[in-house]
Amino acid sequence: MSCARIWIVAIALVLAGGMIGCSSNDGAGARKYLATQNPGDVWEWTLTSDTFDARNETTSYIYRGRLEKMDNKFLKLTIESTTDPDPFLIGAVMYAIEVPRTLLMVKPAHATDVIVGAALGSCPDSSGTYNVVQLPWAGWDVSSDQSYSVINVTVAGSSLDVATDKYLITGANAGHEEQTGFSCVDGRVTHAPDPVVATVAPSGAFVVDEGAGNGGSFGTVQPAANVDMNDVLASGREFRGMVFDNINTVDEATTVGWARPDGGGGMLGGGYTDFEGNVENVADTVSITFTGQAMPGIVNGNHTDSTSHTTGNSVYIINRISDRYVIYGMVYTPGSGAPDIFIFVEIPN
Repeated sequence: MSCARIWIVAIALVLAGGMIGCSSNDGAGARKYLATQNPGDVWEWTLTSDTFDARNETTSYIYRGRLEKMDNKFLKLTIESTTDPDPFLIGAVMYAIEVPRTLLMVKPAHATDVIVGAALGSCPDSSGTYNVVQLPWAGWDVSSDQSYSVINVTVAGSSLDVATDKYLITGANAGHEEQTGFSCVDGRVTHAPDPVVATVAPSGAFVVDEGAGNGGSFGTVQPAANVDMNDVLASGREFRGMVFDNINTVDEATTVGWARPDGGGGMLGGGYTDFEGNVENVADTVSITFTGQAMPGIVNGNHTDSTSHTTGNSVYIINRISDRYVIYGMVYTPGSGAPDIFIFVEIPN
């Protein structure tokens, strides 16, 4: 993995650092997001109370249509017009989760890979420390490549310098790297000539697209102290999100799901038997046991599938942004070949 791929993550994170708590979370007016999708497509999305307008900057295709809020807290996006030559897209449906002016996740129509976006932010003016979990690139190896990183960023005028400590999913150290000379214009961070674009929500969530075949990243500013997992797992909290199977090649590579505290110090999650009817699948679930907090906001754990009874290692970036807990995780089951990636956000009661 190139140094630039790691360092651009840090720059995106530092964009978040100076702006935590500054965003509006009411969803009023138009909300703009820059997003990434494997194998390296860059998207720009605009959402209003009842419409969406999306452009894939890599293909130049445009998608527009109607937005509806669903009982299960997801958004239903119905395509009404497009420049995409696919004749079956008119009337097709996408599903999304939005934390207004913070982050956007979209399960696309007739595509395998989740689209993940963050609201545009300002360029950084302060230094800081940040947590990031990797969205794997082509050829990622669980035994040698980082699953998460801790990044220290120094802002020096218009330039940014970065030092990164990388870790395997087991917590073992995977190396230290340093690089200088990143730049930012209008909230987009680059390091020429690398094919990288990054953006960040004012509240602290960020997304990085690292170019075709190079993966991406999502993370948050590092909390000042350990996240209170008793509070994260408090009774009554509800989470919704998406899981991306990194090696699946069919439409169900991205699945939508629910999660909630299990009452015993862990979480229980699953999908739906009737998604639009808000009927949860409680027969096929995944249990998460949290095993420790390696450092503030980086939480290790194990997950167990109720159907296959397989157990794997997992690591999570957890923080509270825009008054909601956001959980971004990498789950790896030995022998699977590639990890599952997921983003779950707390939904308001």
